[in-house]
This record gives sequence, structure tokens and C-alpha cells, in this order.
Amino acid sequence: MSSAAETLTQAARQYQAGNHEGAKDLCEKLVEEEPDNADALNFLGLINHQEGAHVAAADWITRALAVEPENAAFHYNLGETMRAQEKIGEAIASYYRAIGCDPTFANAYTNIGILCLNQNRLPEAADVLRRATAYTPTDGAAYARLGTAQAGQGDIDEALTTFAKAIQFDPGNTAYIQHFVEALNAYPFPAMPSGMLMALRTCFDLEGVSHQTLVPAATAVLKRDERFAGLLAMTDNDDVVTIMAAAAGGVFDDLLSEPLLLGLLANTVITDDELIRVLTILRRVIALQGEVGTDPKDFIVGRRRQFVVALALQCFVTDYAWYETRREALAAGYIIAEIRRGLDAIGNGSDESAWDLEMWNRLAVVATYRPIHRIEGIDKLLTLGLPAESPYRRMLIRQQLGEPIKEREISSQIIRLGGPAPEPDASELERSPYPRWHRLSDVEPRNLADGLEDLIPGFTAPDYAQRPVRLLVAGCSTGQLALRLAATYENIEVMATDSRQQNLAYAARMAQEMNIGNVEFRHAEREELDRIEGQFHVIYTGESLLWTADALTPWRVLTDHLFPEGLMHVQVRGSMQRGGLIAAREFVRTEGLSRDAEGVRSARRAILDLPAGEMARRVVTAEGFYNFYQCRDLLFPDYDEARFDIVGVRNAMNDFGLDFLAYEAQKQTTMTRFLEEFGESADPTDLDQWAKLEADYPMDLSTTHRIWCQKPA
Repeated sequence: MSSAAETLTQAARQYQAGNHEGAKDLCEKLVEEEPDNADALNFLGLINHQEGAHVAAADWITRALAVEPENAAFHYNLGETMRAQEKIGEAIASYYRAIGCDPTFANAYTNIGILCLNQNRLPEAADVLRRATAYTPTDGAAYARLGTAQAGQGDIDEALTTFAKAIQFDPGNTAYIQHFVEALNAYPFPAMPSGMLMALRTCFDLEGVSHQTLVPAATAVLKRDERFAGLLAMTDNDDVVTIMAAAAGGVFDDLLSEPLLLGLLANTVITDDELIRVLTILRRVIALQGEVGTDPKDFIVGRRRQFVVALALQCFVTDYAWYETRREALAAGYIIAEIRRGLDAIGNGSDESAWDLEMWNRLAVVATYRPIHRIEGIDKLLTLGLPAESPYRRMLIRQQLGEPIKEREISSQIIRLGGPAPEPDASELERSPYPRWHRLSDVEPRNLADGLEDLIPGFTAPDYAQRPVRLLVAGCSTGQLALRLAATYENIEVMATDSRQQNLAYAARMAQEMNIGNVEFRHAEREELDRIEGQFHVIYTGESLLWTADALTPWRVLTDHLFPEGLMHVQVRGSMQRGGLIAAREFVRTEGLSRDAEGVRSARRAILDLPAGEMARRVVTAEGFYNFYQCRDLLFPDYDEARFDIVGVRNAMNDFGLDFLAYEAQKQTTMTRFLEEFGESADPTDLDQWAKLEADYPMDLSTTHRIWCQKPA
């Protein structure tokens, strides 16, 4: 080895050991002896680049290129120094020169693609990133970048295939899953790209993904299945007898085993009316098969037990919102009586033979109609061993027995700001937490200051946002927002309040399961918010906290709980009621339907049976329509509603001494209309512009106004 090579080797060792100055000294001495030593010149460039001296780095590497102008690595390194100086054009040119010297230089293609993506040069980005995947055919990141460029150009078909490859080579990467889902939701589905079904199934197998985002895409895929189309056609006339015969013959077995359908049932709240119609009829078939002489070996629950259990999981999270006939209710009651007899036979819990497979099947069927934790003596099942090969049965016991028991234990530990709770009446004990939800998408925790500047356009976060922050979510419901905030921001302590103990217990259990420790829960009625101790840097109002006629009262109280310079995220209902909701409420009123369980289920059924063009049927697009309690509150409100136009919101903020910061557009079409309306003068921080947009285009805004405001220093 030559002395120059030995010196470079020593320099590399020094550098790797963290002695950058020692490495630099060795290279500089070598250059003094050999001014044209290209490797030493390049190494000096790399050392300076790592130290942030990018101009000096570029000078050293340029000298190296003068000696070896065809060295691809040198051109690439020069491109890195130019990118660090934000000289994007020169950086791209250097990367292209690297490719000219070495057409297989994958990193050069990648960096060109990233820079072109950042500059919205999408065709060029797609071209170079496609070539990058050719040289790194198993790199999920390369496919994800290419898919982003393709989706940005509107090439959704190609983007879906590319994102599927990203998932294939890195199935645990939740970011790739989310990219895939976003592209799939935007896809018009004239024909499914190859591999899509498998990729979508993969999404349901992953932890750390919010599976609810998959619902529109997954249901669209299922509804393209000819087996589903045939079953849907049979439901038009509620032809249960024909469907029973087909089911007994195994016609639907493959469909009922489809992992995509099972994933939807077990991990989401399904919000597609046609799919729910099919599932409602199938549930009726399952419950009534024993009454029409079907051979027990042909029962769906025996042949496709996983489907029946998954159906029960879905019914539970909707709080049994689906319509049921009196015949079904009687059948469910009869099965519950059989289950009670089986539980009695268990005795002290040691006789496992008293609870056989047939009893498990009965339990699965009845769980599609009633929550099993309300069956007297059902906790005896916790003393029985479950077969290792029964993951779905384990899911059923955990969801409908273990979790409610855990929530009852937690409920007694939650502090009530109004003092000791009165003894609950029977109806209160029967109430469930709502809305139930499954999981949050994984996030990389970060500082709140960074998050605020992303959420509020043009906002500079106050100094306190860098330090420990107190954050309040008032009216947290079942805790999804509170836990998402707690998981996202590493420097916050969250207090979450709600008026329903069941909701708080549910939220606290979810916090325990997700190991989120920076959140505490307090029971507080709307009129008890003034009893919250201390002040907060940030306050979120829950979705429904300010919906009632006295909305200004809790809003004022919460303002008093803000520190100076504190921020508030307010949600109030807009003044423009959607015609579909008004028509739906009038429809159920004229139908003589009531707010009880039978009335709510009948109302949903009647609305779903309306022709597609009926105004009242538009309410099925509301998210709350698919949960029993939310639908009840939607169609049969038992309170006077408060509604605000943007001028009214501004007046309230003025009264409370709050400064407007930003209007949160919840739909892309809202911001598009805003920019079209005001052109170059568009200013998202100008509340007058938002008020004018609401006056001119009320239907372009969401039914709920979400606004950021701040208390003056």
C-alpha cells in the first residue's frame, strides 16, 4: 500500500472514531504533498460538509473533479453540498452528471426525484424515481416516493400498483399503508389494478394503522365482487327464505371467508348502507336458521364461525344500531335463555364440559344482537380455557366481556369534580360509551410548538409551547382526540373531561392499552367546568360541548381557564343546517317514531329504504348515522341546539376577549373555493373573508365551524 493510501486509511479511521480534526489534518498534509490527490480533496470536502461548512466543501470537491471529472461519486457529493446550500438547480445538475458517469447510481436518481417532488416537477420526478426502483428493486422507500409522484399527477392506477410494491417490500411501514389508502380512496374503480386486493388485506393485518380510513376503499372493493352483487340483489325484497337456502348450500361461504370482509367487521365501523343491508339480512338468516328446519351442519355459525364472531364485533361497536324484526328479537331471547342454562350448568366454573362448541356458537349468534356482558352469570366464561386456535372467540370475549369489566373497575377510580356521584339508575347502568373506536395511527412524538405552527397558518408558537404544556380537552367523549394529542406531543400533560362516566372509563382503558401516560380524566358536567383546577396553555372543546342553547356559558368558563397567550380550539355548529338532516328529522316525526331502541332502529331502516333521491336519505352520509346513540342524537335531539354563523363566532370571541387566529377548513373544496373567491388577496387569517365566503357559498363550508383563537398576553 502506498503512503498516500495509508494516510487516507488512517484519516478514515480517525473520522469514524469521531476525530474529525485529526482526519482533516491528515488529508490537508497529504494535499500539501500531492495537490492533485483527488481522494484527499474529496475527503476534505466530505468532512467540511459534515461540519456544516458547505461552501468550503464544494470548493474541495470541485478541485477533486478537476482531477477526475468522470468520477460519479464526486459529482454526487458536490450535489449534496449544493442541496445543503439550497442551490437546488445546481444540486440536480450535479446528480445528473453523476448518472452520466454511472447510469446505475440509484441514490442520484432518488435525490433528483426528491428535489423534483419538492418543486412539484412531477413528470420529471416520476421518471427518475422509476429508474431508481429499477436499480433498487426491493426498496420500499423507492416505490413509495414513485407512488407519491404518480399520485400527484393523477396517475392513480399506477400509484396504487407502486404503493402496493412499497407495502410488499416493507409491510410494517404504516406511512406506506396510509399513502396506499389515500390513493385507493381517490381511485374511481373502473377496474381494479392487479395486486390491490392482497395489498388491502395487508393493511388490516398491521398494527399502528387507523383501519377506519380503509372503509370507503375496502367496501368499494367488496361491492365489485360478483358474489356480493348477487347477495345484494336478493336483499331487495327481504327474501330471507331464498337466502337461507343459498346459505345452507354454501353459496356464500367464500365471500364470508374473505379476509377483507372479516377485517372490516372486526376493525372498523362500517359506513356503507348497501353493505349494512346485506349484513343485516345475513344476521337474520343466522338467527333464524334453527327455526326453518335447516340441518345444523349447514348453519352458517358452524361452517363460518369467524364471520359470525366478526359480525358480533361489528354490531357491538355500532351499539346494535341495525334493524331487527320481532321474530329476531324473540329468537335472540330464546338463545339467551339457553345460554343461561348452560352457565348454570357450569356451576362453580370447574366443569368445562358443560360449555361445548355448540354453546360457543350460540353465544356468537346472540352477541350479534345483544352485548353478552349483560347476560347474568356470563363472567363464568372467564374461568374457562379458550382453545388456542380460537383467536376470534378470544376477540369476542375480550371485547364484550373483558373490556366492559375493566371499564367498570376504572369508572370507580375517576375523580368527579362535582363531588360523589349519585347512585345510578337502571337506565344509566345500561348505557354504553359512545362512539367506540379501535385504534390510533402510530405517530412520531414531537414538540407541541412544531405542531402548532403546522396547524395554524403563519403562526409563531409562544415560548411556552417549547416547555411542559398543560392541555385541556373539555367534552372529550370516548377520548380519541385527547389520546391522539397525548400521543403526538411529547411535552404536554392532558386533562380530559366529559359528563358521561362510561365515556371516561372507555377512554382511560384505551389509554392504558396504548401505554399513554400523559393524560388524566375527570368527570365534569357542563355546569361544573368552573371547578377544574388551574389554568391551561391550550384548550380544545369537544365536538358536542358547545352544541346546546347555553353554549356561550361553558365557552366563557373555559376562556377563564386559559393562561395569557393561551390557545383555544373551538368547535361550534354552523348556522346552515343541511337539508338532509332537516328532512330526516321531519320524516321520523311524521312516521311517529320515538327515541327508544325500537324507534331509532326503525327510523334508520325507514330512511335506508327511501329512494336514493329523497332529501331525507342524505342523512345516511353523516358519520353518526351508523352508531345507535349518535344516530339517536342526530334524529331525535333532546336539547335546543346552538348554531353560529361566522359573524356570531366573531362576536362571541370579541365578548370573551379572544383574538382570531385561523379557520380550520375541513374539506379541500372549502379551501379551493376560498382561494378562488379571494385570489391574490386571500388571507386565511382574515375572519371577514371567511364570513363573506359563508354568506356567498354556505354549502361549501362544513356543518361545524372549527376555529383557533388566542387569549391576549
